[in-house]
Amino acid sequence: MQDSSGKITQHDIALHCGVHQSTVSLALRRDPRVPEETARRILAVAGEMGYDVSHNAPARRLALQRYGREMLNHVVAILVRPGFVQFRYHATLFSGVVDALTQEGFALVVAYLPHPWQLTKTFPLPSIFSRGDIDAVIVSGPGSLYSDHIRQTATPFGLANLPYISMLYQSPGVSSVVADDEQGAYLAACHLLAQGHRRLVQLCTTTDFAAVPLLAIRYRGICQAFTEAGLDPEQHVSFYIVSPDWLNPNWTPGAGHEIAPLATFLREHPEITAILGQNDASAIHAWRQLNAAGIRVPEDISIIGYDDVDPMQDEHGQNIMTSVRLPLYNIGREAARLAILHGTDHSAPPETIVLPTTLTLRASTAPARR
Repeated sequence: MQDSSGKITQHDIALHCGVHQSTVSLALRRDPRVPEETARRILAVAGEMGYDVSHNAPARRLALQRYGREMLNHVVAILVRPGFVQFRYHATLFSGVVDALTQEGFALVVAYLPHPWQLTKTFPLPSIFSRGDIDAVIVSGPGSLYSDHIRQTATPFGLANLPYISMLYQSPGVSSVVADDEQGAYLAACHLLAQGHRRLVQLCTTTDFAAVPLLAIRYRGICQAFTEAGLDPEQHVSFYIVSPDWLNPNWTPGAGHEIAPLATFLREHPEITAILGQNDASAIHAWRQLNAAGIRVPEDISIIGYDDVDPMQDEHGQNIMTSVRLPLYNIGREAARLAILHGTDHSAPPETIVLPTTLTLRASTAPARR
């Protein structure tokens, strides 16, 4: 019979199938102890009768928690910045996450998160978090920072104990999947040194490496390359600060915006023969603006991008930007794998996975001008 709310219960399904209610409960949880043929029949009947799986989920979750166990929801959440779908960079990460979760029968919940400096005690989360329907959280940012904040404002059903997986950033206390950025910058610097370049400039939005740890990691790679070449990095590597707008591949600068300063800087420092972008977009903006100022790439100056997701296209539609390629898709897949692992086994220790980077050579670099 139906309960007082008119909803189909497991008892109803058990009566219809001629089995014990506990067998129905196990079958609905895909428990392997139920023979496959029996489980298939129970699931079919449950679907025909319109059984709502979520009806008994809160009660079952509380019952399990009494015995120190967690209910597996087969749901992973990902916290992303607003507008992330507009960029190839984040879309590639996202594709890896979705593909890996789908293959394992997990669903994905997407929620926006603010920048770290915008976190407040009222940081909103969808109600699915507070209901305890999430197994793990993937964060495309410093995972420990966000997990600490969420845990401080935790609500019922073990939200405070959710495992967090950080993509791109190594985070203490949580599992992380990152690219070997030190290797990527090292490969870029070695290529330029082999081409005869001895002075280069790094485009960056800040020289406060504590605020942008990835820049500090990349600088270590550059320093290693120059040191191996017998050159002092402090004497041979400069920094040029650009607006955060430069990191946006869809940004269109106003007429004359920052063309003169960058061109002037390079003309004042003719010893500089190469530019390293903070990402592909910054390298592309530099290329276009220098070209408008009469500085040719790669004849006058070589440029290397970073990420290898946003192309600088020639008249034939071919990407001509030399760039450090990040394994973004695989980072997403590995993050999803760790989310499933830790969501299934909360006792699994945190781990950091570092994936290799590669340098893709194209037409934006050439031997240094004499």
